[in-house]
Amino acid sequence: MKTVRIWATLGAILMLHVQVACSPTSNVSSYDPLKVEAQIRESSQAWANIAVTGDPSVMETIFADDFVGTDYNGKLYTKRDFIDRIRANPPGCVSNNVNDVKVRFFGNVAVAQGHETLTCKDGISHRFVWTDIYVLRGDRWELVAAQDMMAPAMIDPTADGSFNSSRSAEESL
Repeated sequence: MKTVRIWATLGAILMLHVQVACSPTSNVSSYDPLKVEAQIRESSQAWANIAVTGDPSVMETIFADDFVGTDYNGKLYTKRDFIDRIRANPPGCVSNNVNDVKVRFFGNVAVAQGHETLTCKDGISHRFVWTDIYVLRGDRWELVAAQDMMAPAMIDPTADGSFNSSRSAEESL
């Protein structure tokens, strides 16, 4: 069942990419990709900070109302699900650091991929690798989809050079 959900989510993301790729570029709004990339990086850190603060209220403005995410167990969740779950069971972690974020733009869609290291009160560290999809709606970038996975804490995804975050947002256009 989890495999079906994962494939369904990946299919939805692929359809979004196809839709964007086939859309006329004249419908693309004007924006500063460096500024938007900075906003997305701030949003990523704000989301990560929830593991420490236990306060999910920042997600009220970051998540779109129609947001759907897939957690590291393959379970789908909505904006309301996430906020309610955190309020009921705050994680209470010691730290959660966003280690790297790469943002690419496809017209009015931004794909952010990154990883973060979470340290629990018991001293155990976990690493999450994720992909977030933002869509420009009006004059606001909204997070519409996210997919998380837990990965071994000791593996560096940049080690083989395939994840080069030194590339600027303008080069992604």
